[in-house]
Amino acid sequence: MNYPIFDDPDEYLAFRRGNFIYAPFKAWFEWRAIERCLEGLDDISTVCDCPCGPGRIFSYWQKKSFNVIGIDLSEQMADAADKLHKKIQLKGRILQADAFKLNEVLDEKPDLIASVRFSYYFEKDTRIKLLKCFAQTTRKYVLVQYKTGQTIKGIINKYKSRKSDFPKNFCSFEDIINEVRQAGLVCVRIQPIAETSDRVFILAQKPNKKLSLGHKPVIARQSLQKRLIKSAAAAVIFLALLLSPLRHIVMDTHEQQIEHIVREYQDGNDHFYVSKSSFIEDLTLSKNLSVLSEPQDAESLVRTDQIEKEDSFFIVSARDISTLSKSSVWEKLHLLKKINIAGSSFFLLSTEQPRIPIRSSMLINNLSSLS
Repeated sequence: MNYPIFDDPDEYLAFRRGNFIYAPFKAWFEWRAIERCLEGLDDISTVCDCPCGPGRIFSYWQKKSFNVIGIDLSEQMADAADKLHKKIQLKGRILQADAFKLNEVLDEKPDLIASVRFSYYFEKDTRIKLLKCFAQTTRKYVLVQYKTGQTIKGIINKYKSRKSDFPKNFCSFEDIINEVRQAGLVCVRIQPIAETSDRVFILAQKPNKKLSLGHKPVIARQSLQKRLIKSAAAAVIFLALLLSPLRHIVMDTHEQQIEHIVREYQDGNDHFYVSKSSFIEDLTLSKNLSVLSEPQDAESLVRTDQIEKEDSFFIVSARDISTLSKSSVWEKLHLLKKINIAGSSFFLLSTEQPRIPIRSSMLINNLSSLS
């Protein structure tokens, strides 16, 4: 099972927030969708946020006055969540555990299990297994996020040809309803975040005498005419932003930084590798731009590129570069520049001789300054 584990809370939060102009709207749209799913439910006091990451939506749960049990498999994420949980004085606790084994770690069933930005990393059978685990563990409700190809942005993103360490799976509304039913839950509501998002929240409930598995859910969408008008307006605004001198402020720039570096240094026979990170989720990869899953892979990648008569370029984090410095491939690499991406230091290394020779000691000094 390809389980997505992120272990850098600060980087994760910086990426999820986005730029300072868009960030408030991004959070507002997400909270609004959750609010619409939970509207009218007055029988929830305890929520299990799983996986909770560093506690990205704890503030929303606090607003609802819920007791919060946060669960994450990553030790770093669980530690960060625990600090925030205590800082904002939430009731409940944080556990480091597997989302697929909730019934083994929870001694009391929560009223609601919420799972955001998680299920779509898995194939259908695994998603149903996850939902079944939630169904067995919750007292009443499950709130889970899917990716769909039935919103305006979903249609676009679904057909983007892109490689990824953690490929994301898109589902139709009908697929979602069937998966929820196969897990033994009743699909109550499907709530898109917006037509400009490919994510939807699904509210499901354990069946009872009044609510059978055959219940037809509410699919909260506007008429086709309104959606077309809104998408046309969004397209005009988006085009205006693209042409605006302020586009670097209002758009996510992390991927643009990497793509600019590739264009700057690409001379036709170069292969670029980027350290695996949450901020490259929407980076368009290609045959010449790949993810470096583990720094230990660099040696074999360089060897393969040399056979193909290609130069290797690595855009790597300080942590990965520390590992590289202890490997045999280190002597083949040259430091070209230091880069700040999403508030973190990255380094551009290459097997190609730099235009201006840079000694390894300079790199060591840079690394020392980070500690």
